[in-house]
Amino acid sequence: MALKVKRCSLRPVKIYTRPNWRKCDKSLYKSTIESSLDNTSGEKKFSGTVESRIQKLELTIHKAGTKSIPSYRKLEKLKSVGKGIWNSKISQASKEAKSAHRNWIDKTNKNQDADQEKLALKNKKRHLRQLQRQRHASKKEKVINEIMQASEKDSKTFHKLIKQQRSNHSSNTDVLYIGNEKFEGESILKAWTIHFEKLGTPNHDKNIFDLERFHLAKLQNDIIFENQHSKKEIKQATPEEVKSAIKNLSTGKTSDENGICSEHYKYAVDELSEEIASIINDIFSDLDVPKNLKNGLLTPVLKKKKDKTVPGNYRGIVVTSIFSKIFESIVKGRLEYELLPSQNPLQRGFTEGASSLFAAFITTETILIYRLLQILLELVALDAEKAFDTLSHEIMLNKLYHDGIEGDMWILLRNIYQDLSLKIKWNNETSESINIMQGVRQGAKLSSLLYKRYNNTILNAISSSNLGAKIGNIQVGSPTCADDIALLGERSDLQAMLNIIDFHTKRDMVKINPDKSEINQTNQR
Repeated sequence: MALKVKRCSLRPVKIYTRPNWRKCDKSLYKSTIESSLDNTSGEKKFSGTVESRIQKLELTIHKAGTKSIPSYRKLEKLKSVGKGIWNSKISQASKEAKSAHRNWIDKTNKNQDADQEKLALKNKKRHLRQLQRQRHASKKEKVINEIMQASEKDSKTFHKLIKQQRSNHSSNTDVLYIGNEKFEGESILKAWTIHFEKLGTPNHDKNIFDLERFHLAKLQNDIIFENQHSKKEIKQATPEEVKSAIKNLSTGKTSDENGICSEHYKYAVDELSEEIASIINDIFSDLDVPKNLKNGLLTPVLKKKKDKTVPGNYRGIVVTSIFSKIFESIVKGRLEYELLPSQNPLQRGFTEGASSLFAAFITTETILIYRLLQILLELVALDAEKAFDTLSHEIMLNKLYHDGIEGDMWILLRNIYQDLSLKIKWNNETSESINIMQGVRQGAKLSSLLYKRYNNTILNAISSSNLGAKIGNIQVGSPTCADDIALLGERSDLQAMLNIIDFHTKRDMVKINPDKSEINQTNQR
């Protein structure tokens, strides 16, 4: 597949500003939406397909925003030249260095004397590094001057600048490496596209995974699909459910790809809830999720204290459409009713009424008890490599069926995870769509619940083995928070527990990262 980038240059770009909701005329906003939803027949319903109805709904929301909010979604220029340590001089020097490198390679490949070309390449690279160091020094000097001036005049600005310097959480980088290939400046977005497209493509290497489970799941899923239509219908969504889903949306977050943020819905929750419920019920009836609910905007976010030049050190956080969040919240409510009763009790991550601190509490209390009993206890912290990004859709759907998700809901979930696509956003640039054929999107409402069901099999296998640490007769050998599993037990048990993990992860096509997994001896006899 040919990779495309919508635009990736250092020319000034324009972005839409976020609406200032504090200046919103709420009455005008609500009345504009209400009048748009009322059609000639008196029914509050847009006509057309589900996809077109969602588009009309979002156009109505933007229309109301334009009328009620001053300078609504104003276009502003962002000049990217000089951002970070990349500017026009460095860009030109980089191009010259690349050209010199090509000349040297050409002469070398033709077995010609390439000494002059090699010297030219060396000089061009030296000049490029010199310009980068100068830019770094200039940037550092500017920050120091701002801090010194603010310390004398404005204490608030001074402390803000100091905090920014200490946090140093910027994930912007001027170079990325994929294997031995180097991507700089203008080509970084292409590197992200290559990285995440590869991550979204299943790896069926039989030397790494046991593919028997995958092939069996795929065969069963085809049979299940043919036999589940109308076997068990999905309960219709109500306006009250929609209102609850909207009220639970977080505010102050970034807008989705269509410029919609949660406030657009929150400021007219009563006016919109009936129409949204009607659209969602059409999806439940047709079991066909429109394409605009399967898209997302992915932003790479650097993990703490990691090398900025390695794409694998970034999390891909996905912003889905706000309508998709509402839709998935309602679907999630129906799934949780079926799945939570059978969730392993040691899974404490992303669970209503439970905190991830519970897993930490179980771990610390177990360590203290074993220390008092003077029994040697060991802890193994396991890290699944790109756990959310590499989950097999076929295996996930097969597990959900055997966990009791049947009928139309199972078919709907299958449709949700078919033909997923993402666009990569980096430094206000956006790539063309890439296809995602595995994984659950980090940031989507359903993702945490579905991943917990994916590794529920492993936790149940450990619990049923009766291996690992115990408090009294209660088995506490595998406290877990989403994809982070901690194994607690005596040395004789731990190897058997690791064998169980190895067996199930290979069948589930999950790769444990040995470099990030650790074993600790928590106490001495």
